[in-house]
Amino acid sequence: MTKLPIVLWEYRRPVVRAALAAGFVAAGGSLLIKNQFSSTARFTLVSDELDATQLLGGLAAIAGRVSHGLRAGGGGTPDFGKAAATMESTLQLVLRSHPSWTDSTVLVHLDLGVKDSLGLMERARKELSGRVTITADVNTGVVSLTYWDHDRYWSAATADAFVAATDSVLRLSRQSRAAALERFLTEQLRTASDTVDAAEERLLTFNVRNRLIQQSPTLTLQAARLQRQVDAAQSLFSLLQQQAATARLRGVQNTPTLSLLDPPRPPYKKSWPPRTVLTLLAMALATALYLVWLMRLDLLGLLRS
Repeated sequence: MTKLPIVLWEYRRPVVRAALAAGFVAAGGSLLIKNQFSSTARFTLVSDELDATQLLGGLAAIAGRVSHGLRAGGGGTPDFGKAAATMESTLQLVLRSHPSWTDSTVLVHLDLGVKDSLGLMERARKELSGRVTITADVNTGVVSLTYWDHDRYWSAATADAFVAATDSVLRLSRQSRAAALERFLTEQLRTASDTVDAAEERLLTFNVRNRLIQQSPTLTLQAARLQRQVDAAQSLFSLLQQQAATARLRGVQNTPTLSLLDPPRPPYKKSWPPRTVLTLLAMALATALYLVWLMRLDLLGLLRS
């Protein structure tokens, strides 16, 4: 290895020519690679997701009968937003969307060249999934969505379409859960109404049969117990009415489910390929390979010894 400086000096011109030739080839090859432009959007989920446990308040017995799909389950976490942004329904909405400055949809812009409609949609979903990168920061609650395209304006427009589609899917999910909870509470209201009617009927029958309850401590106690049952049934019915009305309002509200912190913008610089880095790596690799070839006899002798 002590001969390396001598070899470099003796063969400096061939080494330089090899490095320049490799750099020229790498630079020319990199020009054949289309530029990729990446646009990033950052958002957080609005803490407005339907929480059945919170909505039912202190009705522990009723809350325990709520199905698992209606209970609180991390609907406001960034991981949930990340999952929603990559759902098939979200991808479908993105493919059908188009920027305001053109009538061409994302699906048409991808130009995948597939004739079969089912195959085209499947290929398009895979293409979108491969171009988008989504990260969720649990500590800050920020979801970062990055999409790349060969056109800088389409990269920003498609990233914006992802955000809008994610919001639409989350709104639909919220409305669906609110409607399901409203149906559940309506069933509970019917049961509570029947309970109130039955308790009031028992109290009325008891009062009719026992008009002079003040003269009997036992009858007075029974009347108090029946009255408490009526009061409890009426209180439960009133609370369920309030909860059903709240769930009904949750189902029709159209407020955003996410807050956009950093909207996507058309990038000025490309994200790929790094032509300068590729050229320098090719030159360094060519130089190293050429030196190994020049010193092959010394290296073989070193390995044999």
